Amino acid sequence: MSIRKATLFAGSMLFTFAAAGYAAAQTTTPPNQPLVIVTGSRIPKPNLDQPVPVALVTQQIIQNSGTPDLGQVIATLPSMGVQGTMRANSNSFGNAGGLTFPDLRNLGIQRTLTLVDGERHVAADPGSFAVDLGSIPPALVDRVEVVTGGASAIYGSDAVAGVVNIILKKRFVGYEAEIQGGVYPDGNYGYNESGSVTIGHNFLNDRINVNATVLWDSNQQILANQVPSDHNYGRINNPFFGGANPTPTNGVPEFLIAPNVESEFINNTGVLFDLVTGGLTTFTPNGTPFPQQHRIATNSFAFGQFEPDCKTCFRLEDYELIIPKTDRVGGDVRLSYEITPHLEFDLDEKLIQREIYDFNQPSISFATVVLSPDNAFLTPAIRALDPFALNNGAILIDRFLGDGGARTTYARRITERVVPTLRGDFDAKFAEVNWQATFNYGESINDLSNRNIELPGNFAASIDSVIDPATGQPACRINVPSAPPNPFNPPPSGLVGSPSACVPYNPFGLQNSRAAIMYSRTTEIEQQWLYQEVAHFDVNFDTSRFLNLPGGPIGLAAGVEWRKERVVDDQDPLVAAGLTEVAPTPNFTGGFEVTEGYGEASFPVFKHQGFLLDELTFDAADRYADYTTVGGVNAWKASVVYGPIPGLKLRGDYSVAVRAPDLTEAFLPPSGTFFTVADPCSSENIGSNPNRAKNCPLVVPGFAPGFTATTNLSPPGIVTGNDKLTPEQATSYTLGFVLQPTFIKQLSLTVDYYNIDIKNAITEPTAQEIADNCVDGPAPDPQFCNLITRAPHNEINSAGAGIVTGDIAFIQDTFLNASRLFTDGVEVQGTYAFWADPLHLKLSKEDDLPGKVTMNVDFNFLMHLHDFPFQTAPNQYIVEEGTAVNGTPYERARADITYEQGPLSVTWTMRYVGTTANFNRSPGQAVYASNAISPAYFPAIVYHDVVVHYKLPTWKGTTDLFAGVNDLLNQVPPPSAITGNNGGPDGSALYDLGLYVFAGARVRY
Repeated sequence: MSIRKATLFAGSMLFTFAAAGYAAAQTTTPPNQPLVIVTGSRIPKPNLDQPVPVALVTQQIIQNSGTPDLGQVIATLPSMGVQGTMRANSNSFGNAGGLTFPDLRNLGIQRTLTLVDGERHVAADPGSFAVDLGSIPPALVDRVEVVTGGASAIYGSDAVAGVVNIILKKRFVGYEAEIQGGVYPDGNYGYNESGSVTIGHNFLNDRINVNATVLWDSNQQILANQVPSDHNYGRINNPFFGGANPTPTNGVPEFLIAPNVESEFINNTGVLFDLVTGGLTTFTPNGTPFPQQHRIATNSFAFGQFEPDCKTCFRLEDYELIIPKTDRVGGDVRLSYEITPHLEFDLDEKLIQREIYDFNQPSISFATVVLSPDNAFLTPAIRALDPFALNNGAILIDRFLGDGGARTTYARRITERVVPTLRGDFDAKFAEVNWQATFNYGESINDLSNRNIELPGNFAASIDSVIDPATGQPACRINVPSAPPNPFNPPPSGLVGSPSACVPYNPFGLQNSRAAIMYSRTTEIEQQWLYQEVAHFDVNFDTSRFLNLPGGPIGLAAGVEWRKERVVDDQDPLVAAGLTEVAPTPNFTGGFEVTEGYGEASFPVFKHQGFLLDELTFDAADRYADYTTVGGVNAWKASVVYGPIPGLKLRGDYSVAVRAPDLTEAFLPPSGTFFTVADPCSSENIGSNPNRAKNCPLVVPGFAPGFTATTNLSPPGIVTGNDKLTPEQATSYTLGFVLQPTFIKQLSLTVDYYNIDIKNAITEPTAQEIADNCVDGPAPDPQFCNLITRAPHNEINSAGAGIVTGDIAFIQDTFLNASRLFTDGVEVQGTYAFWADPLHLKLSKEDDLPGKVTMNVDFNFLMHLHDFPFQTAPNQYIVEEGTAVNGTPYERARADITYEQGPLSVTWTMRYVGTTANFNRSPGQAVYASNAISPAYFPAIVYHDVVVHYKLPTWKGTTDLFAGVNDLLNQVPPPSAITGNNGGPDGSALYDLGLYVFAGARVRY
């Protein structure tokens, strides 16, 4: 079904049900008090009381953020992780650039269900059915409600960690226009601008409301080398020891975090590695050889620390994209039609287009090409370096293929969505029944263009050049019949195009023509379509006409839902055939359907019955789903709210949630990519876990003590689904209280303990986790070791130079049922408001207008976040709480204090990021805190944001002028915390990039 058909369907719903709704509505009367449905329940209640904690991102918070990135705003909630943000997804060696997903409780984006007005939303990428927040611009959003745990029984699968419900603006009347811009002035980078216009009007005595919004925004890219605090930080061995610490308990760190950690083994002009002498030679742009600069400290085989401004070293920072360039345009049209007092039709139709420009490192040739003595571009100076090594195949030529530019990804993502809804009520004699029928159709269309992708066969042919005796000019060996076979490199295979089109490639300096560069490059085109259809029918009523408990009538809700998800992924023919540097990736088409039914009940046992009997309410819900993939699954929940006295409520919730593997996890075909991984068996890493010394000899070909991996760059691999996955099951509970003292009117405080335990968790381990988990268990774990292919002994030099590699050469990343994921913690939320005029300001025509102070505090203490990776060792786990690697400190907090007086308002926001450990804290690991790395901890940081608004009265409206500063004190992030180069942790969006200023105006009539 196309979006156009869905719109026609919406119209048919309107006219088909209008008459029936009109007839049924004549026998009922409007309710006596307004009832609302809040996130986490489908039973209307007269207040916002919930048995589970609800975090709120208000419209004010969104407006005061200064960014058009809704994902970045939501990630500031202490309960949210940062691993799904745009910063985490950029520079990803894949197609995830520009995407942003919520990650509640740091349990993975696939376990957070994102709703829009309580309805599911189509995903944006086949790699995950999580919802891309980039397809929901802030200009459309009224507020965001976040509920932890217990939501699968209400909303279905994917809500294991909880629900993010984005509430859009409704029934807008008038005109509103907004424009704003922002920049990081310390370097003048990261400029963004955005604007929107909304128009709404009522018709037929306010029975019909139509409003429309058009919007646009643009964000400049941010490179790591633009951020003043980034200086290629990475881990190095303490030069004091020159190797391992001989006395691990002496308190002296074995490793240091230091700047200028770069590589002398590879760059854009070429590096010769002499296997006989160990010497390194690089080149000027015109091909003149000279000795490569020497490191002053070591990170790994390929990386080390250098003096500042090493012009011939490769810096990851030069190709580290923190935020990609994005442009977004779109619009949304909303219709509300009160057909009768008891029947309403709503329609929401949205079209958003995003253009994203992502990139990462250029293609590389590292330790794979042996320099042939008859290479056409050898000069006398190069030949004179080491004639013996040259003639015996003992010189490697390494280089980034950056003369053609970085590998870039241009993505055009179009999201279309239409949601028609009929809702009404009728008198069923036993109760007044409220009902809702909704159809939700969405589609995402992604056109992906990956540029400067290497054609390995063509590159192998072009770099293997000789002098053509017929012309005296360089030519590809394959085009010179008289040329002898290359003695050290195999003949090229997998050529694209005619061999006669081969253009010889000069590996020394930057001397190649455009034709020589582009002969081995291509642009691959990929197209993706994601479709979602959801239809559900819900009813709710209470028992007030036939059964009332001391606390009131029982509330009941029930419904049925049908959902269909489908994805089509058409790969580039060259990629599908395995002729590019990307692993062969076939086309993919698949889908599933699920039919569900649920029931929910609320039992108000008593209310206002005296001392210790002020309130007692029990809630319960159950949901059964039948998938075409894994069959039937069941989820349920039970909760209680007990108020002993007015102003104090105790609450608890227990739920069992089941998440079936989605289409990607179960059936994704092999998709080629590149990974960043540090070999756990390499000498600089093997001591980090006591099991590695006994396990590495069993998995590394030719392993010997002192083995040092020859690369920690980007080995190729594939990501693939696993059709043997089983559903994961989670149990979660919360216990807490709500305090609203009657003697302090504007104060409310909630404190909740949460506990989420996931068994048989479906995870996609990172390449680093695969490599580590292979050898970190009591014995090599075949579940992970079988996913790694290592280079065999003597693979590089067939002439007998005797190079033992054993390097990680290929990784198959797949989805697995991990043993367990567990997290628990405490969340505190508080609000307080009071009237005060400490400055005695008189900014209004009214005399002595007092000022209002509003304070909101949200604090999360993460007690445990454990990942149990081994089915064979259920007692061994990875400690993630309090660590820098995933940006998961023990404490995170946010406090907003707003002072309002007349047209002036000032908001001061404090964001607290707690201390994080810069070492592996898991049981059985080498404990770094006292003796292995410095700094062992990243200190806590408090960010200060200030926003000032001033409202000017205008004709029939107001103009709100605002300006703000985020990170007012320009806090310097911990070293290596932004990009995590060369073994450093990656805190991603946990830390700000520096002082950021913005300003704008909002006009409302």
